Amino acid sequence: MTGSGFFILARHIDSATIEKFDLTIIHLVQGFETPVLTMIFKTFTTIGSGVGVTLITIGMCGVFYFLLKQKHEAILLAITVVSTIMLNEALKQVYKRARPEIHRLMEIGGFSFPSGHTMMAFSLYGMLAYLLWHIVKLNKTRFLLAAIAAMIAFTIAISRIYVGVHFPSDIVGGILCSTFWVSTILLIDHVYCILKKRKV
Repeated sequence: MTGSGFFILARHIDSATIEKFDLTIIHLVQGFETPVLTMIFKTFTTIGSGVGVTLITIGMCGVFYFLLKQKHEAILLAITVVSTIMLNEALKQVYKRARPEIHRLMEIGGFSFPSGHTMMAFSLYGMLAYLLWHIVKLNKTRFLLAAIAAMIAFTIAISRIYVGVHFPSDIVGGILCSTFWVSTILLIDHVYCILKKRKV
């Protein structure tokens, strides 16, 4: 479902309907601009950058591998993030969409669709939420961690619109693509674990 949704969106990113949607959301989000919000969203966009995601991924892989003794989960998280980065770069080269030139609070090069920050955030925090859900026993803690992960991912995504470097449709495309990708990785991992148990 999310995979087909991504490709449908990708086929229409230059349409008048998508353009109207993008401009409406951009003006809405940027209409809330204040010095405090700018500081907050720039912080989250830094957290969602390649450096930020890499550091968080390494740290969490270390927690899973060394502290929680969950080696499989550590490897799964690393594979998810690295493959998401590679997939995003490949898709950007395919669609080659220029970034918006409306009101920028930051300067950045490269192509726009789909949003790399969004894909990395939803893959990283989505996989973290999934893994921690199966490790943590208390339901309240599970829901709290899932809510925090969702909040961080969505705030990173919105920050890209706020600072003016992405169209909202880039964000939607990133969410759809990363959701599909994480689901695919989990499916492959599930099949792998089943086959591994059968061999044992």
